[in-house]
Amino acid sequence: MIAALKHRNRISDVHIFDETGFAVQSLAVEMQEPFPALTDIYLGSFFYLPPVLPDAFLGGCAPRLRSFTLQHVEFPAFSKFVVNATHIVTLRLSDIPNYGYFSLSPDAMATCLAALPELELLSIVFRSPPSGPLQTTMAPPMRVVLPSLTQFRFRGVSEYMEDLISRIDTPQLNQLSIGLFMDLIFDIPQLHMFIGRAGKLMPLDEAQFLFDDVRIKLILGSPTRFELEIRCEEPSWQLSSMAEICNKHLPFLSKVDQLNICGTSRIQPEGKNEVGSSRWLELFRPFSTVRVLYVFKRLEPVVAAALLELKGERTMEVLPELQSLSLDELEPSGSAQDVMEPFVAARQLSDRPIVVQRRERQFQQEIYPRFPFE
Repeated sequence: MIAALKHRNRISDVHIFDETGFAVQSLAVEMQEPFPALTDIYLGSFFYLPPVLPDAFLGGCAPRLRSFTLQHVEFPAFSKFVVNATHIVTLRLSDIPNYGYFSLSPDAMATCLAALPELELLSIVFRSPPSGPLQTTMAPPMRVVLPSLTQFRFRGVSEYMEDLISRIDTPQLNQLSIGLFMDLIFDIPQLHMFIGRAGKLMPLDEAQFLFDDVRIKLILGSPTRFELEIRCEEPSWQLSSMAEICNKHLPFLSKVDQLNICGTSRIQPEGKNEVGSSRWLELFRPFSTVRVLYVFKRLEPVVAAALLELKGERTMEVLPELQSLSLDELEPSGSAQDVMEPFVAARQLSDRPIVVQRRERQFQQEIYPRFPFE
């Protein structure tokens, strides 16, 4: 490979992955001169100590570079490099070490992005939360415009995300994926404003909640246009955190017409796994215009337990416009339909009848939608 790298004028693509990072580190030393034909580069490792690219990597410039991906690779001179690689269309910074929060601040990142007018896909993924508190600043009066960006993915802590998105405008954005590490309180008002400035994300008339053993994810749009994920292994925290964000920071959920509750999590009703019905009701509260509710079989008991709390004057407290309830199985006895019957009867008495029906099985093949860059 070192011998091949001697032909700098003929190399257009370089893809190197090495779990230990040794090969990446060694070959990067051989790549400290310009590669004028290079258009695509991927360097990746999984070792706990990331390889470090020299400041003179690619001679400090890559005039024809279109795709640039680093996976758990440190590049101290990244800010200077980007200024001389202005034709990048795809930029992925993945598995960034936690000290990357401090070495590349949101202000510095926004400045780098401003040098990339052709950027269409941006992915910024941190490996873990920072080892100390972040210093955030007020957003400047003028934001950086990324005129070509259509896909944006972020994984990290909410403070960094808020500081970064307050500094950028993305008028062409049509796919947004946000993943946040668990926190006690999510104060993220900038997210709603950022989405509002990206008009092509709307409308978002279909929503899914996806549960598994390590996360909860809200997926909006079909095909997916916005997703918000919280990494957390405790089911009650999953529900509480997502309910807090949905109620405080995502007012556009009041326009959703269909809501799907899906996933593989083994969440149990209160008393078995300490997930109270009140948390589910808070999660449903912002969906005031939902007409169709689908519930995946494994989650039917907990959703039913929550809805059965809505009695008497509370009957219309959540999902007031619900007209159709779709379940996985409708069997003669002991079925989910029987469990839901008291809730359906209460709505009937309130002159808001609900039709209970079986959902086609092929829907289960669609509960894990993926973004193009995942």
